[in-house]
Amino acid sequence: MQTLLEQINEVEKLITRYHIKSISFDIDGTLFPIRHLYRNWFAALAKCPLKTMRFYKISRTLEYYRKLNTAVDISSRDLSFFKKYLIEILFENISVEQKLVNWIAELEQRNLKVIYLSDHATTAKLQSLNLASKNTIDCLFQTGHLKPHASIISLLVSQNIHMEHHLHLGDRSTDEEQAKLFGCRFKLFKM
Repeated sequence: MQTLLEQINEVEKLITRYHIKSISFDIDGTLFPIRHLYRNWFAALAKCPLKTMRFYKISRTLEYYRKLNTAVDISSRDLSFFKKYLIEILFENISVEQKLVNWIAELEQRNLKVIYLSDHATTAKLQSLNLASKNTIDCLFQTGHLKPHASIISLLVSQNIHMEHHLHLGDRSTDEEQAKLFGCRFKLFKM
């Protein structure tokens, strides 16, 4: 697996070679390691006695998370529950590597548009990581579909993104499929 610096250098080469003007990050797995989320999840479960309210909330949140991942409709009350508890639990003690934060800030200073994309709770995840952006896309909440889906391109187009000068970064094959649907370049980028 490549180091963060090696991956950043490869992205910089693509930016130069293809005159990239905008970059989208599929944030889960690109801004922070997914294994840390799983560690936090199991640690939270291990700390909670079965009959406590916190354990009940965690278990209930897991149920809703599974429903989200299978694109089952859930109510707005349940979505707010999901955002509040799952994000708090999963992102506890997780941070973005400072090198990555500095590089993203540098991209924005160079007038590259940086967009953060996730299936759900994009803004809440960024806030949990002490990042902020007005350029976020919550695929499920804004289109009703999980990635990859063609309807998500309309969200990028609405932000004046031109696909021939756009680079999508992600850590899974579904992210690459999404880039193909966008009609843009893709780079595997893993934490």
